[in-house]
Amino acid sequence: MQIGTPLLNAGKHFKLGELAALAVRDATSQALFRQTGCCPQEQHSVLKRLKRFGITAVSLWEQCAAACPVPWANFSHTLEKIDRDSFLVGAVALYVHLADEYRAGLLTQGEADDWTCHLLEEIRRHYTCDVPVARELPLIQRLARFLSGLLAEHLDEQGQLYQGKSR
Repeated sequence: MQIGTPLLNAGKHFKLGELAALAVRDATSQALFRQTGCCPQEQHSVLKRLKRFGITAVSLWEQCAAACPVPWANFSHTLEKIDRDSFLVGAVALYVHLADEYRAGLLTQGEADDWTCHLLEEIRRHYTCDVPVARELPLIQRLARFLSGLLAEHLDEQGQLYQGKSR
């Protein structure tokens, strides 16, 4: 059953299509927020972006504990600080996008490896850390290993700092 004349195109009025797309995007965003509480501020988190890959606070702590055994409270406090760090959130968003592109067949293994390693090198530079990039690991495991190394290095630095103050 069809009511009225279907609008197949807007002719020279391409602005109509743009306005329709904006209305749909806004309505979808509002519906998603009402249903799940999902909003841009909520998604500005490294852990939220990595949850779908099984990378959680606990999995990072387990990897980190091998290199730097610390109490959960110390680890959790440090993770909380970097979880919403703008630079790291942006880098992880780009990394995950590259991984998605590779999984969809839009990037080759070599292209994905090169760009993800480049991103990890940029993170190393930004945080002035010496965490190695495990090129031999699959993309997501490589990121998890790198993040746990970053956390371990940060926690080790904190431990040395506080030991130095107590002397």
